[in-house]
Amino acid sequence: MEDAIISMQQFIRYNCLVDSYQFSNIEKFYIMKKLILLIIVMVSVTISSFAQEGAAVFENYKYRFQKYRLFNSSFGMGNNNVLNDYYIPQSSSSSNSASNFSLNGNMQFAQNINTQKLQQFTSVNGRITFSSFKSNSPFATYSNVNGGSFSFGAYQQNRFYRNNHFLELNYDISTGTYICNSRNNNLPKRISNINMNVGVNIGAGNGRLEMVGDVAQALFILKDFKARGIIINYTNEDATALAKEITRIYNTRIIDFRYRLRGQLGMLDSFFVASGLLNGGKTQSSYLISLFDNWLNNNYVQRFCGSRFSYGISYDNSYNNDYRYQAIPSNNYLSVSNKQNYYTPGLYFNYTKERPISLYWQESVSIDLQAGKYLWSNSITQIDTNSVKTLNNKSSNSNSRITAAYKLSWYPNSRTYLNAGVTAALYYTYSSPSNLNQNQLNLHLMPSANLFYFVSPKVNFHVGISQMLSANRWFSNKSTQVSTNVPSFNAGLNYYIY
Repeated sequence: MEDAIISMQQFIRYNCLVDSYQFSNIEKFYIMKKLILLIIVMVSVTISSFAQEGAAVFENYKYRFQKYRLFNSSFGMGNNNVLNDYYIPQSSSSSNSASNFSLNGNMQFAQNINTQKLQQFTSVNGRITFSSFKSNSPFATYSNVNGGSFSFGAYQQNRFYRNNHFLELNYDISTGTYICNSRNNNLPKRISNINMNVGVNIGAGNGRLEMVGDVAQALFILKDFKARGIIINYTNEDATALAKEITRIYNTRIIDFRYRLRGQLGMLDSFFVASGLLNGGKTQSSYLISLFDNWLNNNYVQRFCGSRFSYGISYDNSYNNDYRYQAIPSNNYLSVSNKQNYYTPGLYFNYTKERPISLYWQESVSIDLQAGKYLWSNSITQIDTNSVKTLNNKSSNSNSRITAAYKLSWYPNSRTYLNAGVTAALYYTYSSPSNLNQNQLNLHLMPSANLFYFVSPKVNFHVGISQMLSANRWFSNKSTQVSTNVPSFNAGLNYYIY
């Protein structure tokens, strides 16, 4: 379900016209695509040859007694640079560069529930962003944009289980606004926007993703204890028992936060004393220090195991009110109010597979298919010093999209993890034989990599890199556009309140 909150980056993407590239870039696109596929195959073969330590514990863990809450704040920054060459048939060639820098702050509350009959994920978040965009493109609507945006959204997934089958109800509600100042041909323009979105998915499916993050924490604790001589050895049954105890501890509510950590460590200590795993030859201080360190510095990463597919109907409704106040030649001013409504009824199918290869490695595969009708209407009011004009438009087209993603994650310890993957998306838009400009086929490939490191028990640092490769085919003039963007970078800090 598409997020209707229009960020500044989306605004720039929608308002900057990009024309055709040199056809020779197609070779670069296919070389990059084959290279990505080759890397995925080589990495998968390499990982499959590793020892499958802990894999059996992950696969057999079905302790459905989780109710986790998370409240965090984050601060981040990102930079996206584009350097492209354009080729216009029977015209001329040109090159341009563009850069987009942004600062953002985010607050999020999330809750994850996993019981025998219900899996539910809830997220409520607010986000504020400040962006600056500059471009020397001859095709850019705006050459310089500075502004800020605020958005708020709530999202919930519900799966009601009976055995391994489920009914699905997902919905999201979001709203946002942005204000920015820009220049067009050295003339100032002020833009403000308010947008709202409501989306619903209703369907059914089969399969289940088990929450196995507590298994990873249990295995990291046992491996560290064994390396320090606190325990002599452990079995898969010991790891499963410790994982269940960790799940019970996390689900024990301690109202007074001053005693929360003390109570959790007390319950964990009682488990080890009763288990008979402790090596009597080690000092009590060594055991307690290691216990405290492993519990306090565990990361907030949830891992999953299993597969699931679902299908059903979807509906999205978006409202967008865009107001622009622009200076025009001869010392006149023009204000434009553009009110837009979007309706998108359709069908969806998705498949997800999560496989912990071992304690240290995990792979994720997802396939998502959506098809539906895109209905659009808008009302434009233009006011200048001499006239007032109102124009109403309606349009519709058929859309279909298939997205496939592969991600490989590495967890060297409980404080650090790194993931790398690639996402491929194929879009097809059909309007009518009489409106060929709307009929097009788009292919996007985006490899990415992200590193997360806990600098303290509550603060997480992350840095990431991604690159977008695109190929677009227009049926009006049978032209093809291939583009390769300069990699974009992002970095930030997350603070986990609880």
